[in-house]
Amino acid sequence: TLGDMSFYCTDYSETEDWTAGGRTYQTTISTPEFEATFWGGAWISLIIGGGGWDVLVRGNLTRREDTGQINSSPVSVMSPILRLQYGCRHVIRIPVEDADGDEVRCRWANSSLGECGGVCEAFNGSVLNERKCELRYTANDLTGWYAVAIQVEDYASPTDVSPLSSIPLQFLVNVFDSSASCTRVPEFVSPTREDGSHVVIPSYTTYHERIVVEVTSSPSVSIIEVETVSPPGLRKSEVTRLSELQWYINVTWTPTKSQFGLSFIFCFRATDSAGLSTEQRCIILLPEAPPQVVEVMTTAPTQVVEVMTTAPPQVVTLEVFQIEYVYSTYIICMPDDLH
Repeated sequence: TLGDMSFYCTDYSETEDWTAGGRTYQTTISTPEFEATFWGGAWISLIIGGGGWDVLVRGNLTRREDTGQINSSPVSVMSPILRLQYGCRHVIRIPVEDADGDEVRCRWANSSLGECGGVCEAFNGSVLNERKCELRYTANDLTGWYAVAIQVEDYASPTDVSPLSSIPLQFLVNVFDSSASCTRVPEFVSPTREDGSHVVIPSYTTYHERIVVEVTSSPSVSIIEVETVSPPGLRKSEVTRLSELQWYINVTWTPTKSQFGLSFIFCFRATDSAGLSTEQRCIILLPEAPPQVVEVMTTAPTQVVEVMTTAPPQVVTLEVFQIEYVYSTYIICMPDDLH
């Protein structure tokens, strides 16, 4: 047993009634290959499947032949609920990041491997592009709630068939009916960063960002919430009107020393008073590690040399993210702390 499933809250939605957060466990693993799993029950009522859930992560602590380092598993997060309008075509981009720069692919979770409980391949009619980590879906089936269970895996090269590691990603999709046009949903506008952007944050500085949303249906419609899934410590302001059609929030984040040198996915989407939502956008936040000063003794007087390095690996860190409302769990191996 790694520990209980309590977590530190990082995000919540009053509109959709969910909370999200994470917690880190450190443990010593004596075998090169390992699995960590979590199971339970009580999915909300779904169109397909439901009942019990399973999530499972696989890792390998053997040093890689190509890099000489222990593999870093990929990272992925997602808004716990995606709202898709009935009768419209939708593209869901699954955000992924891999510290080693490996090929990352997404596949449907497999019931025979204990990866998805009662929600295996339960998003009927959707098509998954494994190499792009992209779901395409035309919402012409039943309205209601669907669960999506994905495994995100990294490969040393595009031609490899055996993954280095595997992590779970599970979330909910709500297909809802609306009389609005498929093209009249709210939209993110400049200076909001594009989906997939990478932002380098110098050490010991604070990251500032403004996220701006524009309503496209009517000036009487307002933005009621900007939902986020964010790294620990990130703060956001209340939604504020910028102009007749535009609304915004400000976000700030001062990474801690324990977050230096890591990568974090920050996702956000907005909902208007008519119940319509923007696309989900996710950006990668990269807090820089400060240079370490190393004293080098020579025959000459002592010299000070700046060396960029990472802390020596010591233990296995399992970072567990749980969405309380959706009862989904993400388990991520962070091998920057492995030995």
